[in-house]
Amino acid sequence: MSIMSYSGGTILAMAGNDCVCIASDLRLGEQMTTIATNMKKVHKLGEKVYIGLGGFHSDAKTVLDKITFRKNLYELRENRKIKPEVAAVMVSNLLYQHRFGGYFTEPLIAGLDPTTNKPYICAMDTIGCISA
Repeated sequence: MSIMSYSGGTILAMAGNDCVCIASDLRLGEQMTTIATNMKKVHKLGEKVYIGLGGFHSDAKTVLDKITFRKNLYELRENRKIKPEVAAVMVSNLLYQHRFGGYFTEPLIAGLDPTTNKPYICAMDTIGCISA
C-alpha cells in the first residue's frame, strides 16, 4: 500500500479568462475509514495565490508552515506581494531539498499575477517537479 493512500484527498484547479478556481474535498481518512470530514486542503498563501496540499496530512501541514514562513520572509525582503510563479518555485525548492526523506504531499498552486491578472496553475510531484 502506498503512503499516498493515507489521508489522500482530491484537489482540482482550472483557469479561465482572468480567473482561477481551486477546489478540494474535505475528507480525511484511508480507504473505508473516515477520520474527519472538515479537513481543509486549500490554503491562501497571498492576496491572489492559493495552494492545495493533498497527501499525507502531517506532511502537508509541515509544508504549509514552512512555505508560509518563506512567503512572509520573501514579502519582507522584496517589499512586494508574492506571485504564483514565485510561490511555485518556492514550494518546488522546498520539496526538492527534502527529496531523500521527502514530504508525501503533491501540491497544486493556483493564482493570478498581481499586476496583469494572468491566471497561473501548476502541480508538483512529491520531489517538486513542476508540471504546468
